[in-house]
Amino acid sequence: MTSVFLSRIYIDRIGGPGLKQAIDLTFLYETVKPYYGKCGQQSIDPIVFVKLMLVGHLENLTSDRAIIRCCQLRLDILYFLDYEFGQALPWHSTLSRTRQRLPENVFESCFEYVLTQCIDLGLVDGHTQAIDAAFVEANASLDKLEAKPLAKWTLEKNEQLQVEASDRVSFDKTKQYINPKKVTRNNRVYYSPNDPQACLATKPNKAFRLYYLSSMAVDCAHHVITHIQADSAGQKDSRHLLHIVDQTHTRLSRLNLSLRCVLADAGRSAGAV
Repeated sequence: MTSVFLSRIYIDRIGGPGLKQAIDLTFLYETVKPYYGKCGQQSIDPIVFVKLMLVGHLENLTSDRAIIRCCQLRLDILYFLDYEFGQALPWHSTLSRTRQRLPENVFESCFEYVLTQCIDLGLVDGHTQAIDAAFVEANASLDKLEAKPLAKWTLEKNEQLQVEASDRVSFDKTKQYINPKKVTRNNRVYYSPNDPQACLATKPNKAFRLYYLSSMAVDCAHHVITHIQADSAGQKDSRHLLHIVDQTHTRLSRLNLSLRCVLADAGRSAGAV
Protein backbone atom coordinates (compact mmCIF):
# COMPACT_ATOMS: atom_id res chain seq x y z
CA MET A 1 0.00 0.00 0.00
CA THR A 2 1.42 3.31 -1.07
CA SER A 3 1.47 6.06 1.52
CA VAL A 4 1.32 9.69 0.43
CA PHE A 5 3.01 12.37 2.53
CA LEU A 6 1.10 15.66 2.45
CA SER A 7 3.53 18.46 3.27
CA ARG A 8 2.32 21.30 5.48
CA ILE A 9 4.49 23.69 3.45
CA TYR A 10 2.09 23.73 0.51
CA ILE A 11 -1.23 23.01 2.25
CA ASP A 12 -1.18 24.58 5.71
CA ARG A 13 1.11 25.51 8.53
CA ILE A 14 0.34 25.16 12.21
CA GLY A 15 -1.69 28.25 13.06
CA GLY A 16 -1.66 29.71 9.56
CA PRO A 17 -2.25 29.12 5.82
CA GLY A 18 0.13 27.32 3.50
CA LEU A 19 1.76 28.67 0.37
CA LYS A 20 -1.37 28.14 -1.71
CA GLN A 21 -3.32 30.59 0.43
CA ALA A 22 -0.42 32.86 1.37
CA ILE A 23 0.83 33.97 -2.07
CA ASP A 24 -1.01 35.73 -4.87
CA LEU A 25 0.71 35.60 -8.26
CA THR A 26 -2.08 37.01 -10.43
CA PHE A 27 0.08 40.08 -11.17
CA LEU A 28 2.11 37.83 -13.50
CA TYR A 29 -0.61 37.83 -16.14
CA GLU A 30 -0.12 41.54 -16.78
CA THR A 31 3.67 41.28 -16.51
CA VAL A 32 4.07 38.55 -19.14
CA LYS A 33 1.26 39.76 -21.42
CA PRO A 34 3.65 41.31 -24.03
CA TYR A 35 5.49 37.96 -24.37
CA TYR A 36 2.48 35.66 -24.84
CA GLY A 37 0.83 35.33 -28.25
CA LYS A 38 -2.90 35.27 -28.94
CA CYS A 39 -2.86 32.46 -31.50
CA GLY A 40 -1.39 28.98 -31.83
CA GLN A 41 -1.12 26.42 -29.07
CA GLN A 42 -1.75 27.52 -25.52
CA SER A 43 1.45 28.29 -23.59
CA ILE A 44 2.20 27.28 -20.03
CA ASP A 45 0.36 29.33 -17.41
CA PRO A 46 2.88 31.84 -15.97
CA ILE A 47 1.63 31.18 -12.44
CA VAL A 48 2.17 27.44 -12.88
CA PHE A 49 5.66 28.12 -14.25
CA VAL A 50 6.67 30.26 -11.25
CA LYS A 51 5.16 27.77 -8.81
CA LEU A 52 7.14 24.95 -10.42
CA MET A 53 10.32 26.99 -10.01
CA LEU A 54 9.38 27.54 -6.36
CA VAL A 55 8.85 23.79 -5.89
CA GLY A 56 12.30 23.15 -7.34
CA HIS A 57 13.81 25.53 -4.78
CA LEU A 58 11.88 24.16 -1.79
CA GLU A 59 12.54 20.54 -2.70
CA ASN A 60 16.21 21.18 -3.66
CA LEU A 61 15.69 19.90 -7.22
CA THR A 62 18.36 20.98 -9.69
CA SER A 63 16.81 19.84 -12.99
CA ASP A 64 13.51 20.38 -14.77
CA ARG A 65 13.07 16.63 -15.21
CA ALA A 66 13.34 16.13 -11.45
CA ILE A 67 10.80 18.90 -10.79
CA ILE A 68 8.15 17.35 -13.04
CA ARG A 69 8.87 13.85 -11.71
CA CYS A 70 8.47 15.03 -8.12
CA CYS A 71 5.22 16.89 -8.86
CA GLN A 72 3.70 13.81 -10.47
CA LEU A 73 4.16 11.81 -7.25
CA ARG A 74 3.02 14.40 -4.70
CA LEU A 75 -0.66 15.19 -4.10
CA ASP A 76 0.24 18.20 -1.96
CA ILE A 77 2.20 19.79 -4.82
CA LEU A 78 -0.59 19.03 -7.32
CA TYR A 79 -2.97 20.81 -4.95
CA PHE A 80 -0.55 23.75 -4.76
CA LEU A 81 -0.43 23.90 -8.58
CA ASP A 82 -4.25 23.62 -8.92
CA TYR A 83 -3.84 20.39 -10.90
CA GLU A 84 -6.20 17.45 -10.65
CA PHE A 85 -4.98 13.94 -9.91
CA GLY A 86 -3.93 12.37 -13.22
CA GLN A 87 -3.90 15.70 -15.10
CA ALA A 88 -0.87 15.98 -17.37
CA LEU A 89 1.83 18.39 -16.20
CA PRO A 90 3.89 20.51 -18.62
CA TRP A 91 6.87 18.86 -20.31
CA HIS A 92 10.21 19.49 -18.66
CA SER A 93 11.49 21.05 -21.90
CA THR A 94 8.68 23.63 -21.65
CA LEU A 95 10.15 24.86 -18.39
CA SER A 96 13.60 25.25 -19.96
CA ARG A 97 12.30 27.14 -22.99
CA THR A 98 10.06 29.40 -20.91
CA ARG A 99 12.94 30.28 -18.60
CA GLN A 100 15.12 31.20 -21.59
CA ARG A 101 12.47 33.20 -23.46
CA LEU A 102 11.14 35.33 -20.63
CA PRO A 103 13.28 38.47 -20.22
CA GLU A 104 15.06 39.53 -17.08
CA ASN A 105 12.47 42.13 -16.09
CA VAL A 106 9.85 39.39 -15.55
CA PHE A 107 12.00 37.68 -12.92
CA GLU A 108 12.91 41.08 -11.49
CA SER A 109 9.19 41.81 -11.06
CA CYS A 110 8.72 38.55 -9.16
CA PHE A 111 11.64 39.40 -6.90
CA GLU A 112 10.35 42.89 -6.12
CA TYR A 113 6.84 41.51 -5.51
CA VAL A 114 8.19 39.15 -2.82
CA LEU A 115 10.35 41.91 -1.35
CA THR A 116 7.36 44.27 -1.22
CA GLN A 117 5.34 41.68 0.68
CA CYS A 118 8.20 41.34 3.18
CA ILE A 119 8.32 45.12 3.63
CA ASP A 120 4.56 45.27 4.23
CA LEU A 121 4.97 42.66 6.98
CA GLY A 122 7.71 44.71 8.64
CA LEU A 123 10.53 42.29 7.84
CA VAL A 124 12.77 44.86 6.09
CA ASP A 125 13.96 48.22 7.45
CA GLY A 126 16.63 48.97 4.82
CA HIS A 127 19.07 50.62 7.26
CA THR A 128 21.86 48.02 7.28
CA GLN A 129 22.70 45.66 4.42
CA ALA A 130 25.22 42.80 4.62
CA ILE A 131 26.91 41.91 1.32
CA ASP A 132 28.59 38.60 0.63
CA ALA A 133 29.24 36.17 -2.23
CA ALA A 134 29.40 32.43 -2.73
CA PHE A 135 30.35 30.07 -5.56
CA VAL A 136 27.49 28.38 -7.39
CA GLU A 137 28.58 25.29 -9.25
CA ALA A 138 27.89 25.37 -12.98
CA ASN A 139 26.14 22.52 -14.75
CA ALA A 140 29.31 21.54 -16.60
CA SER A 141 31.94 18.84 -16.18
CA LEU A 142 35.72 19.25 -15.94
CA ASP A 143 36.08 16.18 -18.15
CA LYS A 144 34.61 18.14 -21.09
CA LEU A 145 37.06 21.04 -20.95
CA GLU A 146 38.60 22.05 -24.26
CA ALA A 147 41.58 24.23 -25.11
CA LYS A 148 40.67 27.68 -26.37
CA PRO A 149 41.45 28.18 -30.09
CA LEU A 150 44.46 30.41 -30.60
CA ALA A 151 44.35 33.42 -32.86
CA LYS A 152 44.90 32.67 -36.53
CA TRP A 153 47.99 34.51 -37.59
CA THR A 154 48.12 35.94 -41.09
CA LEU A 155 51.54 36.16 -42.74
CA GLU A 156 51.74 39.22 -44.91
CA LYS A 157 54.01 39.17 -47.92
CA ASN A 158 57.08 41.37 -47.56
CA GLU A 159 58.77 42.17 -50.86
CA GLN A 160 62.01 43.29 -49.18
CA LEU A 161 62.47 40.16 -47.12
CA GLN A 162 63.05 37.19 -49.35
CA VAL A 163 62.25 34.30 -47.06
CA GLU A 164 60.58 31.15 -48.21
CA ALA A 165 57.38 30.22 -46.42
CA SER A 166 58.67 26.72 -45.78
CA ASP A 167 61.55 28.13 -43.67
CA ARG A 168 59.20 29.76 -41.22
CA VAL A 169 57.90 27.93 -38.17
CA SER A 170 54.26 27.13 -38.82
CA PHE A 171 51.49 26.91 -36.20
CA ASP A 172 51.33 23.12 -36.64
CA LYS A 173 55.05 22.75 -35.85
CA THR A 174 54.76 24.67 -32.58
CA LYS A 175 52.23 22.16 -31.25
CA GLN A 176 54.84 19.44 -30.93
CA TYR A 177 56.75 21.46 -28.30
CA ILE A 178 53.71 21.74 -25.96
CA ASN A 179 53.00 18.94 -23.54
CA PRO A 180 49.23 19.16 -22.75
CA LYS A 181 49.74 17.24 -19.48
CA LYS A 182 52.04 19.99 -18.16
CA VAL A 183 49.75 22.90 -19.03
CA THR A 184 47.92 24.15 -15.91
CA ARG A 185 44.18 24.28 -16.36
CA ASN A 186 43.07 27.89 -16.12
CA ASN A 187 40.53 30.23 -17.70
CA ARG A 188 43.07 31.64 -20.16
CA VAL A 189 43.73 28.24 -21.71
CA TYR A 190 40.59 26.16 -21.17
CA TYR A 191 36.85 26.66 -21.41
CA SER A 192 33.71 24.55 -21.18
CA PRO A 193 31.90 24.15 -24.53
CA ASN A 194 28.69 23.28 -22.65
CA ASP A 195 28.79 26.45 -20.54
CA PRO A 196 31.33 28.96 -21.94
CA GLN A 197 30.46 31.61 -19.34
CA ALA A 198 31.40 29.39 -16.38
CA CYS A 199 34.89 29.85 -14.97
CA LEU A 200 37.40 27.59 -13.26
CA ALA A 201 37.85 28.69 -9.67
CA THR A 202 38.48 27.50 -6.15
CA LYS A 203 38.36 28.80 -2.58
CA PRO A 204 39.71 27.41 0.70
CA ASN A 205 37.95 24.13 1.51
CA LYS A 206 36.24 24.24 -1.90
CA ALA A 207 36.80 21.87 -4.83
CA PHE A 208 38.37 23.08 -8.08
CA ARG A 209 35.32 23.23 -10.33
CA LEU A 210 33.45 25.37 -12.85
CA TYR A 211 31.56 28.05 -10.95
CA TYR A 212 29.56 31.26 -11.09
CA LEU A 213 29.86 33.95 -8.43
CA SER A 214 26.55 34.64 -6.68
CA SER A 215 26.57 37.96 -4.81
CA MET A 216 23.73 39.17 -2.62
CA ALA A 217 22.71 41.89 -0.21
CA VAL A 218 20.76 40.86 2.89
CA ASP A 219 18.78 43.16 5.16
CA CYS A 220 20.03 42.73 8.72
CA ALA A 221 16.61 43.15 10.36
CA HIS A 222 15.25 39.68 9.52
CA HIS A 223 17.77 38.40 6.95
CA VAL A 224 15.65 39.12 3.86
CA ILE A 225 17.51 39.20 0.53
CA THR A 226 17.23 42.65 -1.05
CA HIS A 227 19.49 42.12 -4.08
CA ILE A 228 21.13 39.17 -5.83
CA GLN A 229 23.18 38.83 -8.99
CA ALA A 230 25.38 36.33 -10.81
CA ASP A 231 28.86 37.22 -12.08
CA SER A 232 31.95 35.52 -13.40
CA ALA A 233 33.74 33.36 -10.84
CA GLY A 234 37.06 34.44 -12.32
CA GLN A 235 36.68 37.97 -10.90
CA LYS A 236 37.33 39.25 -7.39
CA ASP A 237 34.41 39.99 -5.08
CA SER A 238 35.46 43.61 -4.62
CA ARG A 239 34.95 44.36 -8.31
CA HIS A 240 31.16 44.12 -7.91
CA LEU A 241 30.78 45.92 -4.59
CA LEU A 242 29.92 49.35 -6.00
CA HIS A 243 27.36 47.93 -8.43
CA ILE A 244 25.66 45.88 -5.70
CA VAL A 245 25.42 48.89 -3.39
CA ASP A 246 24.00 51.08 -6.19
CA GLN A 247 21.41 48.48 -7.20
CA THR A 248 20.36 47.84 -3.61
CA HIS A 249 20.11 51.56 -2.83
CA THR A 250 18.02 52.19 -5.97
CA ARG A 251 15.61 49.35 -5.19
CA LEU A 252 15.17 50.32 -1.54
CA SER A 253 14.65 53.98 -2.47
CA ARG A 254 11.95 52.94 -4.93
CA LEU A 255 10.26 51.09 -2.04
CA ASN A 256 10.56 54.12 0.30
CA LEU A 257 13.42 52.71 2.37
CA SER A 258 16.81 54.29 3.04
CA LEU A 259 20.16 52.48 2.98
CA ARG A 260 22.53 53.86 5.63
CA CYS A 261 25.12 51.19 6.40
CA VAL A 262 26.90 48.44 4.44
CA LEU A 263 28.65 45.43 5.99
CA ALA A 264 31.13 43.34 4.00
CA ASP A 265 33.95 40.88 4.64
CA ALA A 266 37.65 41.21 3.78
CA GLY A 267 37.05 40.03 0.21
CA ARG A 268 35.26 43.32 -0.51
CA SER A 269 37.89 45.54 1.15
CA ALA A 270 39.45 46.64 -2.14
CA GLY A 271 36.13 47.85 -3.57
CA ALA A 272 35.24 51.54 -3.55
CA VAL A 273 31.90 52.66 -2.08
